[in-house]
Amino acid sequence: MVGAVRGVSTLLGIAAAGFCLWLSTHMGDGVAGYWARLGLIAAAGLVLVLFQVFGGWTKWGLPQLSGNVFVLGFLPALAVAGWVLISGQPDDNWFQRHVVEWSGDLHVSRLVRHLRDGYLGVLAFGLGNVLGFTVDTRGPRPLTSPPQEPLPTSAREEPPVPPATDAPTALAARLDDEEAAPEPETTVLSPEPPGPEDETRVAPRPPSAG
Repeated sequence: MVGAVRGVSTLLGIAAAGFCLWLSTHMGDGVAGYWARLGLIAAAGLVLVLFQVFGGWTKWGLPQLSGNVFVLGFLPALAVAGWVLISGQPDDNWFQRHVVEWSGDLHVSRLVRHLRDGYLGVLAFGLGNVLGFTVDTRGPRPLTSPPQEPLPTSAREEPPVPPATDAPTALAARLDDEEAAPEPETTVLSPEPPGPEDETRVAPRPPSAG
């Protein structure tokens, strides 16, 4: 589907560019006709790129002008191509004379003359292309849910705090409990007095003779 749309848009761009080129051949002579002819050639290069952009070549987004490409790309190309196009005007006017003189001062008069003799149309068409390159598209914005507002502090659920376990405190409490508990009574067994059976019977001493 994307290839078919791009093919149709390319065909329409070629048709529009061809119409601009055909129309440029009907411009008259003089300075006005000269600039009208070059303007139509530049428009042919511009529409050829724009039909690619609007045909979905770059992400099917909304077309927008890229300021960086315009400043860094198109303006230098406009200065160089415009210099040659001004020098190629058919009538000897103030702009044409000064550009030719400045080209001699910059030692580029030979290059300017060669470009002016056979490449005016190419420069105009390329300038229109570069202007079309400054137009880009931004991709479609993804559908995202709206941001949720934060809940008030009272409605927030605080996570349960686990009970703090202090090992020294628990050990001290256990020692206190052990000290408070009464010690068990110990019975000391005393030896029983000897019975009559255990008494040692001592035989009486016999009387000594004499």
